[in-house]
Amino acid sequence: MNVKRVFIAVKIEPYSALQEALRQLKEALRNEGIRWVAPDLFHVTLRFLGSISDEKIEVVKSLLADFVLDKQAFSFKMKGFGFFSHKGSPSVIFQQVESAKSLTSLSQELKVRLKALGVTTSEKYTPHLTLGRMKKLKDRQAFQKELANWAELPERAVDVSEIRFYESELTSSGSVYRLLGRYLLQDPAGDN
Repeated sequence: MNVKRVFIAVKIEPYSALQEALRQLKEALRNEGIRWVAPDLFHVTLRFLGSISDEKIEVVKSLLADFVLDKQAFSFKMKGFGFFSHKGSPSVIFQQVESAKSLTSLSQELKVRLKALGVTTSEKYTPHLTLGRMKKLKDRQAFQKELANWAELPERAVDVSEIRFYESELTSSGSVYRLLGRYLLQDPAGDN
């Protein structure tokens, strides 16, 4: 049986203020061995499905096509940088999502609908934009101090007009994403 590692997300277009802040952060942390996410891969995950069969992928595609029929386009806000830890050590640098009610609601409804079709997903949902990953820091204090400088960035509104379905292949040089489907949300003005 052929399986693929897949997730459902909203694409984030890199904007100039984010790119400039990231450029400065990368320079400040250049010696930390961080694997930075390429800007063309920026996204906020709605649901990570893990490894599923090609048959289930077709079921998910059908579900997403139906799912968006009564979902309107929306926006949310991005703000400063933060990090997640794994076993007490920083492991992921991310940009925070503010005003995430629409994302959280979509994620929860997707979880319920997927479960009804026998597709289980990750339990916990913390909307964020992953910027980089690291295994081990050379100077944890310096890292935390530098990231604290970026905890507050001007808020930026992000418009969401579609949901995307991706395959994620893990390689030695990082993740490679393949677009499996794009699903347009409805125009709130009724122009769709």
